[in-house]
Amino acid sequence: MPPLRATSDQNEFIYFIGPKKVENDTTLSSESYCNNISIVVFLIIHGHRVFLPGDIQKEGMKKIINDNYYLRNKLKGGVDVLITPHHGLRSSFSTYLFENMKYGKTRSLNIVSEKINNPDEARVVDTRYSSSEYCLGENNLEGGNGVDKCYQIKTSRGHIVIDYYQKKHPFFHILDINSAINYFL
Repeated sequence: MPPLRATSDQNEFIYFIGPKKVENDTTLSSESYCNNISIVVFLIIHGHRVFLPGDIQKEGMKKIINDNYYLRNKLKGGVDVLITPHHGLRSSFSTYLFENMKYGKTRSLNIVSEKINNPDEARVVDTRYSSSEYCLGENNLEGGNGVDKCYQIKTSRGHIVIDYYQKKHPFFHILDINSAINYFL
């Protein structure tokens, strides 16, 4: 079992929209009640800034940013790694989120946690996550020719391990399950 490590509570920030607020807001409740009560987490690990917005939808993202001064400040300070909202689906892409980020984009990488698609569902990953318009691509996952930058990585490529002990940039590893477990041993 990988070792558990704690980070300082001064570097962990948790936000959410209360269920009653979502229920009483027609826009939020009609958009997706279950998703808009997602827990949103902002972490700072060895100076690297990671944003995990859970399954929150577009309007939920706008509300949680508008209602939380500290979250707005964290976003304005920059985001190195974004675990994309709601599995990176087009229905949850929030331009408002990026408008509130330093430079209007993530610094290192957008990570899409894919779900297995049901052919009857319209579940399409938004291609904007993989563009330089929404990510600087300052990471170690450059394309095969060593020149192209990588702006997005999908979890279907393997387990993504982020080594935050690098001084300048986190180091990203894409590993199979056994290699990921052994990485922590």
